[in-house]
Order: sequence, then C-alpha cells, then structure tokens
Amino acid sequence: MDKKTLRNLLISKRDALEPMDKQNRDYLISKFLIDFVNILNPKIVHTYLPINSEPNFYPFINFLFSQNIKVICPKTLAGRKLEHLELLKPDFLVPGKWGTLHPDGDKKFYDSPDLIIVPALAFNFDNYRLGYGGGFYDQFLNSDQVKNSFLLSVAYDFQLLKNIPLEEHDAKVNLVK
Repeated sequence: MDKKTLRNLLISKRDALEPMDKQNRDYLISKFLIDFVNILNPKIVHTYLPINSEPNFYPFINFLFSQNIKVICPKTLAGRKLEHLELLKPDFLVPGKWGTLHPDGDKKFYDSPDLIIVPALAFNFDNYRLGYGGGFYDQFLNSDQVKNSFLLSVAYDFQLLKNIPLEEHDAKVNLVK
C-alpha cells in the first residue's frame, strides 16, 4: 500500500473510533506519558498539540505545567521547517497551518529538549514512523537539535503495523507506546 492510501486509511480508522472508546484510549495514553515523565524526569519536553482525531493527551500537557516542566511546541513554517516556541500557559494557543495549534507568542527555543513527543499516523515494529507527508518532523528529527533527546510517540494499537512504506529520510523514534 502506498503512503497516501495508508495515511487516508489510518485517519479514517481514527475518525471512526467511538467517543467512549477514544476517551478511554486517550486516558491510558496520558497516564502512560505521565508515568514515563515521572521516570525520565525531563526538564524540557517538546510536544505537538493534538488536533482532530489524534490521541488527546492534553491532561499530560497540563501535568507538565503542574510539575514546572518547560513545554516547547512546534509552529509550522514554509519550506518544511518547524519553529519551536515555549508554551507559557496551556491555553495560550493560536491556530496555525493545516489546522494545527501552536503557542501564542514568540518565545523561541533553540536547545535540545530532554523528551520529544513525536506525531505520526503509523509505526512499524522497528519504530520508524509514517508522518502526515509534509516532511516537517523528518527534517527536525534528523537535525542536530535532537541528538540528545529521547524520541517518544504514542499511538492507538491499529497504528502499529508490521510494514510501512519507508524512504531514506524517514525518521525513527526511540519508543512507541
């Protein structure tokens, strides 16, 4: 199956989750993320902000603030680039490109986060990811900025596949849960 077809299939599966089932899955994902952070003890976490039918782990983001952990979020720019902005409060968000959200403000972050929560539509058993097709995260994850970061992704069980179409630039994460 080609990437475009697989992306459409997985988005349809996510969209079709029953609300209570999705809520239960999202609760378990947030719980895992909180437990993971309690073990890893990061000072700086870079995370995407879930939209549409992506796993909703906003309780985890609120937990980061309650623990005084610095939260960095991406803003999509032209040329397949991400700008990294500090989220000063959980609700200080503005709409971005393609329906995304990013922090309101311009407090840029250039260092290496301790933990990065990476979005994707699918993963294979070797932790390679199939993203949304823009190449934003592949470029970011292949940069020197993340060489000391732990790369973590969360997914629903049907997003973990034996095989996904891969290209040379496709990035791998350390752990998918």
